[in-house]
Amino acid sequence: MNKIILISISIALVILLSACSPSGYLRDEVFVKSNLVERNHTAGAALVDKTKGHLNAGSPILYASFVNVDDLQNSSSLGRIMSQQVTTPFANNGYYVVEMLLRNNAYIKQREGEFLLSRELKNISSDHNAQAVIVGTYAVGSANVYVSAKMVDVRNNKVLSSYDYPIPLNEDIKQLLQQ
Repeated sequence: MNKIILISISIALVILLSACSPSGYLRDEVFVKSNLVERNHTAGAALVDKTKGHLNAGSPILYASFVNVDDLQNSSSLGRIMSQQVTTPFANNGYYVVEMLLRNNAYIKQREGEFLLSRELKNISSDHNAQAVIVGTYAVGSANVYVSAKMVDVRNNKVLSSYDYPIPLNEDIKQLLQQ
């Protein structure tokens, strides 16, 4: 009888402790709420991997604020920080990324970010002798923000690589969308 009780207690403890394990739901929920930077760096790394052989590390790459897919003239703090974070793997892999925040020839709308409008893209690209531009869009859903990041050849608008990913819509993300 004692053996049965001991086995029952052991099984109950294993079940209870598994809920607290690092792979349990609570840990995943905390991770999901705090990995915006990691998700954007992963997207940038995927773009780097997919464009190897198509880009010259010594030729400039431009980037634009990620914009709301429903209104391409609008961005947010989220769109601005995503574009910054997606460029990190390019810079860290030796690519020549032009810091658009320091440029005065890109269309910058106050509180919206750096927009590379198609009619100005050729001129800006030519001024910097750029080979490609990183662009992105996002759509806000009920539980996620869906992001599409692209590397585009500025000479012919050909998409060299693309990476799509969700970002869980938590309080931090909602705050960044409002700004």
